[in-house]
Amino acid sequence: MAQGFPLLEPRAPLGEVCRTPLLAERHEAENRFASKSSEAAKQLIAAEGHLNKLQGDGAITAAEAALKAFRSAGDAVGSAESLRVLAKAQQVQAYLDDEDARALNPAELFSEDFEKAKSSNDQTAQAVLQLGLLDILSFGTAATGWVPSRATRDKALEAGNEAFQLFQSIGDSRLQAMTKLEISLLLSKGASPKSAFQAATEALEMFTSLGEKLGMGLALHAIAASHVMAKDYDLAMKKGLEALELIRASGDKRAEVVLLETLVSWSVTQEKPHKALVMAKEALALRLELEAPPLEEARSCLLLVEALAGVKKVRRGLKAAEECLNRLKKVSDRAHVYGLVVVATAQLKRDHPELALTATDEAIDIAREIGDKRLETTLQYLHAEVNVQLQSRQDALEAAEDACALAEDLQDKKEEGDAECLLFSLLARGTLDRPSLLKGLKSATKARELYQKAQYRLGEAKALVHKASILGVDSAPTSAEEMLSVAAEAHDIFEEQEHIGGQSAALQLVTEAQLAKENFDEAASAAKDRRAIWKGLGCRKEEGDAVLQLARIHLGSTDYDAAEKHGLEAQKIFQEVGDKAAESVACVHLAQACLKKMSNEAEGETKEALASSTYRASAERAMRAVNDAITACRHLGSKQLRAGALFWRAQVLGFRGRLEEALRVVVDAEKCFESIQSGSAMVQCKVLAADCLAGLKHYDEAKEVADQAIKQASGLHDRQAEGQAKSCLERIEKAEKKSKEVVAPPVQAAIATEAAAPEAQQAAGAAAASAAVPEKKGLDAAQATKRLMAIVKDVIAADDEISADSPLMEAGMDSLSSVQLVTEVSKEFAMSLSPSLVFDFPNVSSIVNHLVEESAG
Repeated sequence: MAQGFPLLEPRAPLGEVCRTPLLAERHEAENRFASKSSEAAKQLIAAEGHLNKLQGDGAITAAEAALKAFRSAGDAVGSAESLRVLAKAQQVQAYLDDEDARALNPAELFSEDFEKAKSSNDQTAQAVLQLGLLDILSFGTAATGWVPSRATRDKALEAGNEAFQLFQSIGDSRLQAMTKLEISLLLSKGASPKSAFQAATEALEMFTSLGEKLGMGLALHAIAASHVMAKDYDLAMKKGLEALELIRASGDKRAEVVLLETLVSWSVTQEKPHKALVMAKEALALRLELEAPPLEEARSCLLLVEALAGVKKVRRGLKAAEECLNRLKKVSDRAHVYGLVVVATAQLKRDHPELALTATDEAIDIAREIGDKRLETTLQYLHAEVNVQLQSRQDALEAAEDACALAEDLQDKKEEGDAECLLFSLLARGTLDRPSLLKGLKSATKARELYQKAQYRLGEAKALVHKASILGVDSAPTSAEEMLSVAAEAHDIFEEQEHIGGQSAALQLVTEAQLAKENFDEAASAAKDRRAIWKGLGCRKEEGDAVLQLARIHLGSTDYDAAEKHGLEAQKIFQEVGDKAAESVACVHLAQACLKKMSNEAEGETKEALASSTYRASAERAMRAVNDAITACRHLGSKQLRAGALFWRAQVLGFRGRLEEALRVVVDAEKCFESIQSGSAMVQCKVLAADCLAGLKHYDEAKEVADQAIKQASGLHDRQAEGQAKSCLERIEKAEKKSKEVVAPPVQAAIATEAAAPEAQQAAGAAAASAAVPEKKGLDAAQATKRLMAIVKDVIAADDEISADSPLMEAGMDSLSSVQLVTEVSKEFAMSLSPSLVFDFPNVSSIVNHLVEESAG
């Protein structure tokens, strides 16, 4: 079923950082109207000055005065420019106050001046008004998450193209360039990356011909934004830094700080905190120099806290947050709340949720005192997250319910929908028992209805994705069919809105639904469509994820050759992009495919299988894959990934008949799963351990472990895992009865049906037992260990102590040194050894056992 919950993103406590408009058109009233000494011109210049400092109220007052004066003077162009500034100022103020700007009706605002400009055939005034319409429509409203809907974007694009043609006809090259830049920024808010890139490139060419550094810098920023749409952060950063140099050279500090914060955000996304930290410090310093509004200062400080946490300097992050609080609480109660949010976030980064809760509670109290329900609603999101960190799930759910109630009081359907999505996310992050599953389904359904009433199409589609995800967890027979229908509807909306990430997420769920229905061809078709989206954009990481999904489909359809092919392709893609976590998962899928092929090859007994060259070849590839999985996640610190890789390594060892090693490895895997409280995966480990013990003829101990697995699965209410554990116990009891007749149980019992916890990458079943290990003759094991250890230490040249049981790949062995090791060992012991020696026998102890056995033969 569905893997994870696509598009389940936390809501930023102060709104999304770096969403402040760049005001790229730079109205330049100061230059264009400086020659006029009229009161109207002075007011317009003053309004623009306030706007560029994000002083919305001052800009509105001055712009209204300018508009009245220009209209009285019959100056159509001056009136048009005043309207542009007024409209933008109203939106900026609504944005800073986190209020909806639905009262701003663009058509009504511009209608009177449009008619006058058309009747007088004043093309300049018409062009300026069309550009103003583009400004307003492209900014969006709170009801649409400050991103325009597809219909609004189309209207804005129409206005932009009309403005461009008018400026072209009157020969104003600079405003042509500005209009094209505005169009590119509009397209970067949801249209195709290629369209945004093309418009930004055209704007860059125009500004370059004019020699305008600021315009060139803003156009390069737009180009960088188009690369982010395609998730190519490396190229985005490169173009963003080029843009930063030009903007700095132009002397526009406000544009510089916005771009700096954008680059910080991208660097954090790339997990490059050191690079982010340098720019975050510069950004906050500039914000303070420019006397930014409290909200912008707080957001900038949040970025600094994030970057400092990334480089493990959480104390400095707290210090910066406290300094921010001390500055902001002197400004106003609302600013005081912003400062407390920054402090709460810094305490969370320090792993002190109890102190974060204190700051959050104080912020909520202040919001209630000043009667700001919208602000209080936003704070409930932070309150919920803090309680999640405190492991107080019930309190977190109560915070979400409070947010729902407050949004209802505000009569804001979009905010209500957001609150229901918060409730859903909290349920999805916890243990999805039946009651939680039903509550999550109810919240997702209600969120969709609320977004429909708010006419927020993207919200509708996201709520549908949430609903499909929950249905993917439900085991009811009708869930897969409903999941498919819901995911397909979500895809249609995302396609209509040209939301690429949403289309991909919906296709991912369509694939999972078809997979659950065992419609393998349809599942593969959806996965290929998803791959085509990202391949067309050149986004290798997302393409790799789709390829990985194809591997899973082929595993389910028993086309193990195709599964192995796609697993290997996914591994190479993730190696290319440097995603070690995804690489580890791909390696596990690759190992699963090889194990399935081994199971098919076995045709009965392990002893016969071990004699097969094709079986051994699959075993070598499986062992190489699980070793690669462990190596890939070695430095990630992810116990979940390491546990999954260890589990499958134990499976491979079991298939190779090396049951004692398999038993040791699966015990390590279970400990990892226990540390992350993954109960179902622990059951799988116990089942595998029990089968290994049975293969070693330790039947009493095997039955005891299998019984533990049954009890644990029952306590988790996991019927599937309980069934597997009971089957394991039955296998052991049968094997015990036939122990005098049968040397080993069938290899086919080694892979059970895939129904494990996601942490084990759908880990399944039991390991195969092997034939009894023959008595060792020939080489002396102790002497061989001593000689081999000396060779290993010489080849690896490691500083750390290496034991006989240390995995060689984790001790520093790579592909080159493994070849050297095989050569040296072959010479030392006068044997012909396989090049895959290290993959088959991953530590000194197992190699020695192999050498002793070979010498006896």
